[in-house]
Amino acid sequence: MGRSDCESDYKVFEKELERTKAAAVAYLNGIDKAHWAKYKYQEHFKLPTYGETTSNLAEQANSWIGNECRSAKPLDAFAIYFRKRSELVSGKRQMGVDWLTKRMGAELVPQLSSECKSLVIATEQCKVTPCMEGAYNMIFLGKSKHSGFIHPWRLVDLQARECTCGNWQDKEFPCVRAVAASVKEGQALDTLYDAKVPPELGKRGLKPGPKPKHKRKKT
Repeated sequence: MGRSDCESDYKVFEKELERTKAAAVAYLNGIDKAHWAKYKYQEHFKLPTYGETTSNLAEQANSWIGNECRSAKPLDAFAIYFRKRSELVSGKRQMGVDWLTKRMGAELVPQLSSECKSLVIATEQCKVTPCMEGAYNMIFLGKSKHSGFIHPWRLVDLQARECTCGNWQDKEFPCVRAVAASVKEGQALDTLYDAKVPPELGKRGLKPGPKPKHKRKKT
C-alpha cells in the first residue's frame, strides 16, 4: 500500500489486506496518506521517494542537505561528495603541473630558457617510474639523434643532481630526463640550473679581458 503509484492501486492492496487484517486497514486509514503512501507523498511534497516508504516521508527538517541524503540512501550522497573531491584534487594537481611546465624561471638567460622549453616539450616522450625519494627510473621514447640507437633506462637523482647518462654532470645543465623528473617531483625547473658563477668566469660572470681605456694605467 505504501508503494502504490496511484489511488486505484492503493484500493486494490487495501481490499486484500482487509480480508486478513481489518484492524490494520482501520489503523492506516487514521494516518494521513501524505506521510507514508508514495503517490500521496509525491502529490503533496513534489519530491521523489527513492523507493523508500517510511513514516517520516513528510519530514522536511533536513531539506538543506539535499534529496540524496533524505532518500535513506546516504551512500549515493557520499559517492557524489568524494567524486567531486576527486575532481577538485585532480584539477589542482593539473594546475601545479601546468605551472611547473610554463614557469621557466625569470633568472635564466634567453638561450637557457629556450633550451628548457624544448626539454619540457620532450618530457612528454619520457616514461617515468618512481624509485625512492628524489630518484626516478626513466626512459626516453623519442627519436634518437643517432640512427639505430635505442635509449636505455636511466636513473635520475634530483638531490645529487645526477643522471646515469652523464650529460647532467658533464655539461652542468639538466638533460631531458632530469627535467621530466623535476616535473614529476613538483620541483621548480629553474632550481635545476646552478646560479653560482664559476671562478674562471670572473667576478662579474664574464671571461677576463682587456680593461677599459679609462681604467688602464698610464705609462
